[in-house]
Amino acid sequence: MPDIVLLNPPIIKKKIVPIRVGEHLGIAYLAAVLRRGGFKVKIVDAPLFGWTLQKTISALKKESFWLLGISVTQETYFEVNKIVKALREYRNKDIHITVGGHFPTLAYNYLLKKIDVDSIVLGEGEYRLLELARRLQNDQPYYDIEGLAYKKCNGKIAYNPPTNYIQDLNSLPYPARDTLPILLKKGGRVAISSSRGCYGSCSFCSIQSFYRFIGAPKFRARSPDNVCDEIEKLVEQNVRKFIFVDDNFLGDPNSSRGKKAYYSVFLCAKRRNF
Repeated sequence: MPDIVLLNPPIIKKKIVPIRVGEHLGIAYLAAVLRRGGFKVKIVDAPLFGWTLQKTISALKKESFWLLGISVTQETYFEVNKIVKALREYRNKDIHITVGGHFPTLAYNYLLKKIDVDSIVLGEGEYRLLELARRLQNDQPYYDIEGLAYKKCNGKIAYNPPTNYIQDLNSLPYPARDTLPILLKKGGRVAISSSRGCYGSCSFCSIQSFYRFIGAPKFRARSPDNVCDEIEKLVEQNVRKFIFVDDNFLGDPNSSRGKKAYYSVFLCAKRRNF
């Protein structure tokens, strides 16, 4: 039985917005770091599994985890609220429920008032969630964890500003690929993230706000060798289709990576008469 369940909640299908078959890379990274820390982790990717809301709730009720981490977006907010209510009615307070992602990070005060979760992991969650899991496992207080928002016993909301970010992305383990067989069976592409952040400042995008909130630079990249090693390991597992999910794959226009990437795009556009 797992100690921790990481959930990508189901999405209510809409005719005008097709659901793309893909994996949740954020949860995969969380699982890899938690496992390296000695925890048993189960990934529940409801959209990839094709699970409905009720199927997801039923499956969670059958597990005996003590920590549930949920990736929340504005699109899945209502489903997450229903899942949390169902689990609270079933198991009351013997599990700690935490959420994370861009939306919870930037709207933690709102979400803690609206959803009965215990905490919100702010910013990059890999090591913050690991620290939270260690504290809970050892029955230690978690109220001083950097980058954590939570409800006090009196119902008031407390907030520890996130001051750290992952400076070396190469230090992260490769994401846990538990869902790889299902993804390949459904014809999906394996996701790879070679960097984090973006140099753009689009008003409609949360990326800059998210990384600025945790004090991170606009752009960080893994080394080419580190990315290639990951690809080689996936090729050994018969993976042939990849999709890079970087916030901005090209990077800094003034860096070596950026200059080469932008020049390649320019040549491609010129050849195609764009």
